This record gives sequence, C-alpha cells and structure tokens, in this order.
Amino acid sequence: MQGDFISYPRGRARFANAVATAGGRLDSIANPNATTAEGHPITMDIAWIGPVEPTGLLLSTSGVHGLEAPAGSAALCHFLQNLPPLPSGIAIALIHGVNGWGWAHNSRANEHNVDLNRNMADFSHAPEKNTLYKDALHDIFCPAAISDDPTAQMRTALESIAARHGPDAVKIALDQGQYERPDGVYYGGARTEWSNAILLSEINKRIAGVRHVAYIDWHTGIGEFGETFFICHNTDDIEAHRRAATWWEGGHIPSWDDKPPSRRGLIIKAVEAATKAAGARFTGATVEFGVRPPDAVEAAIMVDRALRFGVVAPETPHYKKAKEFMIDAFCPDSDVWRRQILERALPVFDAALTGLKDETDR
Repeated sequence: MQGDFISYPRGRARFANAVATAGGRLDSIANPNATTAEGHPITMDIAWIGPVEPTGLLLSTSGVHGLEAPAGSAALCHFLQNLPPLPSGIAIALIHGVNGWGWAHNSRANEHNVDLNRNMADFSHAPEKNTLYKDALHDIFCPAAISDDPTAQMRTALESIAARHGPDAVKIALDQGQYERPDGVYYGGARTEWSNAILLSEINKRIAGVRHVAYIDWHTGIGEFGETFFICHNTDDIEAHRRAATWWEGGHIPSWDDKPPSRRGLIIKAVEAATKAAGARFTGATVEFGVRPPDAVEAAIMVDRALRFGVVAPETPHYKKAKEFMIDAFCPDSDVWRRQILERALPVFDAALTGLKDETDR
C-alpha cells in the first residue's frame, strides 16, 4: 500500500521518525511469539511526549485489529506531525501496532487467531457460552468455500439467521465474541495474549500518579465512508459518558439511555479499570473510521478467516480477489478516504487535549 497506508516495516519506520521529529521518546518491545514473513521481529512501539510526571495523560492505541492498523498508524503519525503546544502538565502516550502480527500478515486477529478486543476477559472463570455463535454463526463465518460475491453470501446467510432469531440476537452474539472455537471468528482466546498483557503492563507504568486519562482507541470498519463513528462503553459511569459527549460533541456519541454494545473482553474497559484503580478519572472512546456497509465488513471478516485457514488456495486469481475485497473493507485504496480520515483524526486528538486541560486545571 502506498502513501499514508503502508506495510508494517515502513509503518514502524514512519512512526519512529514522527516521534523523533516531535521530540518524543520511543520504547519498543519485541513479541517473542511472532515474526514477519521474512523472519524479522514484530514489536509494540510506545511513544512518550511531555513531562515525566504529568497530571493529565492523552493515551491512544492503534492496530488492535491488524487489518485496521495502517489507518490508526496514519492517524497517530498525522497527529505527531501537527502536534500543538501541549498544555502544562499534559503528556501523550501513543501505542503503535498493538497487533503487529496481524498488520504484518494481513489478518484482523493475532498470531493465535485471537481477537485482541475480546481477549481482556477474566480467564479465572469459564467465559459465558455463546450458543448462537456455536450453533449457527460459526458455520456462516467459517464456510467451506467463498463465493465471488462475499457480501451477498454473508447477507443471505445472516438474513436467514436473523429471520429465526431476530437481528438483535445476531448482533449481540457477534458483539460478545466467543471462547469455544479457536478456529472461528471473534475468538477471545483461552488466556490473556502477549500483546494485551504487555499493553496493560505498559499502561499501568505510565498512568501512575496521573489525575486524568483521556483514551482514544482507533479502529476502522463501522460508520459512514470516511467519517468518524464513536463508541462509548460507559455502562456504569455516567459522568465519564457526559465528559466524552462534551469533549467530542460532534461525534454523535449515543445518549446514556441507549443500550451500549454487549462486547466482552474489551481493551477500553481494561484501560478504564486500570485508570480507576490508579485513582485517576477516565474519559475515553473507541473511534472508528467508517468504510463499507455492515454486511460487507462482516463478509471481510469471513474472508480473513478463509484466507488464514486455507479455504481459498493461495496464488490463485480467487485468492487475490478475495484478499483485495478483505483489505478494502478496512483500509480502502481511496485517496478521498485517506484524506478524510486524517482530517477527522486531528479534531479528535485536539478535543481530548482541551478536555484534559480543563479537567486538570480545576
């Protein structure tokens, strides 16, 4: 991929250069379980800019899902290249390429086929079973063949399931993730994955002594083409929800009364819990850059799994077409889309910095 949406090694190099130009410090931690196809290390890279002991911290993660990493990387780099003067007492921590394996190998999940955004679960207890996924959705997302029109294939299958169980039941089952089929999609794993363990450990080090943490987790897929779509998971903190709605008032954050997504094992919830355990306030959101309609995005997840598990033979025209379809659903080859998401990213960061300043000045 060209321009701002590039390969894993070039993306890392670009991020390191942006951090250095901004006067920041960069720490890199190698994943002991993963390498690139060429055998090179895969790392999680963490930038720090600002005072060593801040009162407020703007924390942002990118690449939790590998196929979405180029867009999140571009947002972080664009922010660094346009960094405003930081308010007094405010620092920035940018965590780049959380799922480096997925980025390097063109897959949404990690090296163990785990969806890292379903993996921050409490594995000391058996996860709740996802019966609808096991009985119906697994076969839809893990078919024996992929048609020339994956979107139509997915739409037809999901409409059939929704007719029997209701559209809400299907959405809830997909949101929840599943913990029984390691060969399936939305798999939350059987233990905390390396990336999430390191992520939380590094975040805990950096939030010590901070009074307020603003958190932005960048994703792609949901929402209108090139627009930002905000998801808040403040199920038990109305004040945090109000702050998010105030900071990002143009982000169409759902009202407190709206039912939040029923996802389990979310990284944003783990970061929120760690922040509150450290005695700090938390304001955060998952921010999606919209790409394609929901059935096309779900079809791309189906294709991702098919390519990983050999359903489509490599080095064939069908494989090439399927791979292009999959990437297009998360990071399209569109200059218009690329310009739009960079334009949308800066106001999100700037609003967080302004909100942090207001909070820490009190």
